[in-house]
Amino acid sequence: MVERGRKAFRILFIVLLGVAMVVPPFFPSSTGTTFEFDPIVVEGNGGFAAAGFTGSGTAEDPYVLRDISLNASLELHGIRVSNTTVHFRIEGCTVHDSFSPDRDPLNISASGSGILLINVTNAVIEDYLGDYNVRGVTVVSSSNVFINNSRFNNNIEAGVHLVDCLDGSVKVTNCTFTVGTGDDGVLIERCNGVEVSDNLIQGGENGIVVRAGGLATGGHLLSGNELTGQSLNGVLLGSSTLTEDDKVLNNTIRGSGAPGIRISFATSAEASGNEISGCSQGVIVDWSGNRVSGNHLSNNTQGVLVRADGNLISGNAIEDGNLGVWVQASQGNRVLNNTILRMDEASAAGIYLGIGEVIDARIEGNRVSSCYEGIRAATNPGRRYPGF
Repeated sequence: MVERGRKAFRILFIVLLGVAMVVPPFFPSSTGTTFEFDPIVVEGNGGFAAAGFTGSGTAEDPYVLRDISLNASLELHGIRVSNTTVHFRIEGCTVHDSFSPDRDPLNISASGSGILLINVTNAVIEDYLGDYNVRGVTVVSSSNVFINNSRFNNNIEAGVHLVDCLDGSVKVTNCTFTVGTGDDGVLIERCNGVEVSDNLIQGGENGIVVRAGGLATGGHLLSGNELTGQSLNGVLLGSSTLTEDDKVLNNTIRGSGAPGIRISFATSAEASGNEISGCSQGVIVDWSGNRVSGNHLSNNTQGVLVRADGNLISGNAIEDGNLGVWVQASQGNRVLNNTILRMDEASAAGIYLGIGEVIDARIEGNRVSSCYEGIRAATNPGRRYPGF
């Protein structure tokens, strides 16, 4: 009787398996979602109703586009809004595969974006999924734009790209980024006062990139983000134009192939309160007049590497690596009141001055213990350390 039951079960399993191989699987669609295949375009304040938005455009009753899933394959954008001043929201929408062989990488409006905002004000993008576009969201010359609680997966140049937003009113918060190799999570170019906070950015080449230029000088706030597994930098400040007054505060950065934070071409930047671990360097400072303070840097090959003049490295806890603070050829740097522990590999040092001419360095109040060497100064001919 038991054997007969087993045979019946095997026959039923084979029948069901055969049915499953013939009948395609069923995936229930999201309730209320509308599927679209043509771009949604709004030009000017009068274009919202025709594009399928509801509402009246006031702060109390904004225009709303909700629950659209748009296949933007072979298109330069999925949703485009330009030259508007009214209030509008894009909620619960998905745009995927915005890419065209005709795209022009030098023309931001023709380079492939899931959502493209140009010269708009008073916009909210929330609960959005940007999937496999060139860029998940591109915002150009706009103000009072809030991107919140959204997901960006494998967009091939950047999850969010902000360009020429000058008045300090653009925010990217509480979003999740899964970034492909060679791409950036958030790319900020020629903007002022952007806030990027409380996001999770996994993978890619750089987590967050800031580039100044034009009328923009910087002043960005990058805070509370978690960045993991970037092949280059967790946070990169500066490229061909100097950026100023950026604050990189209270971020968690793990496993970058190069530094957790690189202050490349930036001045008056502050990197404070960050937890950085498992990187080649915790922080690299390549320009003058910056502050690196109050960070916890652990299990990085080097804690802080300084290659420019007049920087302050103070109050950091640096643990378990090869060099705690490395000051290369420069002058006027201050290394004050840091705690440096367990730089205990062969030839490791808590603080290393050189190779190159280190002038007027001030090394004071540091606690250095359990290191192979506490402080090392390069002794090659011609090396000078006045003031030390």
